[in-house]
Amino acid sequence: MRRNALRASVGEGGFTLVEVVLALAIIGIIVVPLTALFIANAGSGAEAYSYLRAAYLAQARIEEFRALPFSSIVSEPAAAVPDAPGYLRQVTVTEQRTTTEILLGLPARLKQVTVTVTWDGGRKNVSLSTLISGGQTP
Repeated sequence: MRRNALRASVGEGGFTLVEVVLALAIIGIIVVPLTALFIANAGSGAEAYSYLRAAYLAQARIEEFRALPFSSIVSEPAAAVPDAPGYLRQVTVTEQRTTTEILLGLPARLKQVTVTVTWDGGRKNVSLSTLISGGQTP
């Protein structure tokens, strides 16, 4: 009886050491590039978030300027953005005068407002511009 039990165990299926090592090598070849891809995508996601946040900070400042009286819309030097560590925001205001306004000595009725937000030590930035009107010529 003992011989029959031994033969039954020899006939049972299983994986050899070579098959297991080969399977692990194939899995390793597939997993390593996928891991690198996930790491690269995580970095891209963080960078995209930084650009999106900078655009939001610039747009928010433009909206604040839209609510101001026309005469109060003036340039601002680069300064840290409250509640956004690592971000700096600068506002440049340029009067846009028509030829008629220049010839007649009239004040400008249009201002171009450009908000630039920088981060990463000034290496990255986002700039948004808009025109704000000061009303009709008298």
